Amino acid sequence: MSRRDRTTGIPRQRERASATQEPTFLGMRWGETHWRFLILGGVALIGLLVFGLIGWRWYDENVRQPNSVVLRVEDQEFTLDYFTERLPGFAQANPSLSTGFREPALLTKLEEEAITIILAEERGIDLSEDAVTQWIADDLGVPVGGAGSSFDTLYRQRLRTQGLTNADYRRLARAELADTKLIEALREERGETGRMVTLRVVAVSEEAEAAAIRQRVEDGEDMGTIAQTESLDLESRQQDGLTQPAPPELYTADVQSQISDQPEDALIGPFKVGNNWWVVRIERIQDDGTYSATNRDQLAEVDLADLIDEQRTALDIKQSLTNSDIEWAYRHVDAVAGTTN
Repeated sequence: MSRRDRTTGIPRQRERASATQEPTFLGMRWGETHWRFLILGGVALIGLLVFGLIGWRWYDENVRQPNSVVLRVEDQEFTLDYFTERLPGFAQANPSLSTGFREPALLTKLEEEAITIILAEERGIDLSEDAVTQWIADDLGVPVGGAGSSFDTLYRQRLRTQGLTNADYRRLARAELADTKLIEALREERGETGRMVTLRVVAVSEEAEAAAIRQRVEDGEDMGTIAQTESLDLESRQQDGLTQPAPPELYTADVQSQISDQPEDALIGPFKVGNNWWVVRIERIQDDGTYSATNRDQLAEVDLADLIDEQRTALDIKQSLTNSDIEWAYRHVDAVAGTTN
């Protein structure tokens, strides 16, 4: 071949990049298959996240929150689930308490039950499982029995009525047993005699009116006649203003503070009791008066309340009921009767 032939030849075309060459991503070549796997993986990940969120919500709603502790008294723990089971019965027993007041009141009651158990144990009162079972049987009015017995039948009915599990009902029964035995013990400690006070009362709605009545009594007008015609305290009014003899501790705190350390025949007032204004004369003080059976029970209740208040300050108590807990309780309460405003 001549030189000319070599220099005039048609130049070869430069090689083009293949139209099917795969693009690169993160330094790697990605084809259609890779992208499909990436999309499927993303969908799977989103699915896992959704199912994880659903699972967490179920766990939170059905496991974590109901088993959270809303009250701890020393080593006694009360879960939200137990609080919820007690809520309907408490609402029915306290119809005047509306939402917002009912829940802290129930928490306080559970706290008092726990303290009562501690006080009973300190006094050596038997709160064993057998003692609780016997207490339940006595309350049902039948002897303890096994499956198919009257005890078994009535007890199952009681659980359905109360809306409580066996464990939770026994916990409540244990607290009631402790309360009953403590009241019996305190009743005996009080004895049958003690200080008794009889009052004559005139109750009116206005302070100025009460002051005028006191002046009339001081001027010599018969206080019994005034009480019979003008007093708003209907119970004592029928007895010319005289109250039944009672231990001073059983009068309201307002009255107690006024009659404390006052001598017989002292004229006191006017002072406010509830919505009314009272004028009072101490008619009689008996240092060795005889308590009625009702007086003794009431005094034991007062003594127990004082013991609970005293013990409360010495115990490790923690309340942790949140608004979220209260919302959960009302969503899950089994019996709704009495739980509305």
